[in-house]
Amino acid sequence: MEKNSLNLKPLERMTDDFGLLQHGYFSLPDYRYGYCIDDNARAAWLMARIINYIDDKSVKTSKTAEKLLRRYLAFMNMAIGADGEIINFFDFCGNALEESGSSDSYARTFLALSYIANNMSLEIAAPAADLLTRLSQNEIDLPPHSLAHYLLGFTYHKTASEEKKEHIFKCCEKMHDYFENSAWNWYLDIMTYDNGRLCEAAIVAGDRFELPKLMQSGFKALDHLIKCTFSQGYFSPIGCHGWYKANGDRAEFDQQPIEADSMARALMAAYRITGNHYYIKLITECRDWFYGANILGVSLVNDEFGGAYDGLTGVGVNLNQGAESNIALVSTILSVMELEKEANNYNDEKIKV
Repeated sequence: MEKNSLNLKPLERMTDDFGLLQHGYFSLPDYRYGYCIDDNARAAWLMARIINYIDDKSVKTSKTAEKLLRRYLAFMNMAIGADGEIINFFDFCGNALEESGSSDSYARTFLALSYIANNMSLEIAAPAADLLTRLSQNEIDLPPHSLAHYLLGFTYHKTASEEKKEHIFKCCEKMHDYFENSAWNWYLDIMTYDNGRLCEAAIVAGDRFELPKLMQSGFKALDHLIKCTFSQGYFSPIGCHGWYKANGDRAEFDQQPIEADSMARALMAAYRITGNHYYIKLITECRDWFYGANILGVSLVNDEFGGAYDGLTGVGVNLNQGAESNIALVSTILSVMELEKEANNYNDEKIKV
């Protein structure tokens, strides 16, 4: 399977008339676990990025991305109540499995809708903007990971009222306080899940809202994360069985695809600000993690279908291929392709990654 290829077939297989199913049973959709707005929001953001990356909208991949984006927006419309309350989980029959979603599901949805409302054609942007207005009625207190997605969402907003600006700056201050109050160069006393997103948010929001202290904390956290995950000569994300506590031992397994994606995005943010080629090397290593440059030396990409396996365990590859993993693979590849295009423009020289 070509490394720089946007293969949407696995996500097409996981998507039906209702939305994107959460989990895979090997390469099949696993209907037992239904749907969540988390994955539909992630996928919607990804499809919008793909559409904006491809200049020729008649290309099949662009058309497929637009079709899927419309499906995921329709799911979000169903999952966001008139009062802005989110329901995250639904069973295969479309029945809600909870009264309200988590702060993470709220923030991921806010991020996806913010990007789409401010970066797409009117036909796609209009429903996203309407959903965003509905969602914004229900602003809530957010922990670090949720706050990171929330702040990234605001970086895509082109205008804001004075009241909203004050709210954004308070959120930025809170993000910086999380870093300052931690036991190490991080936003919590433990590294867990989707780690790169925290760095990306601080770097991008600090730059966007001209808050150098926030941006500097993002670079410090990114440097710390790089030392924790690239020390072996390849990308080796924090394992989910035990995570990594300050002054403790880091877990090696299970390693999850979302970590490669979020790290690539954080490194991309750092490259865009500094132009430092050091970040280019690390971004490509995030992609190559999927193709065997990892602790086990095995590929996480299904050779026949191109889908992403759900992670590396202590005994091998988890052969299930869920939505999150497939989103992470395509998003990481897209980040490398975006990097190649931007690096060539930035340096006025041909860079091949």
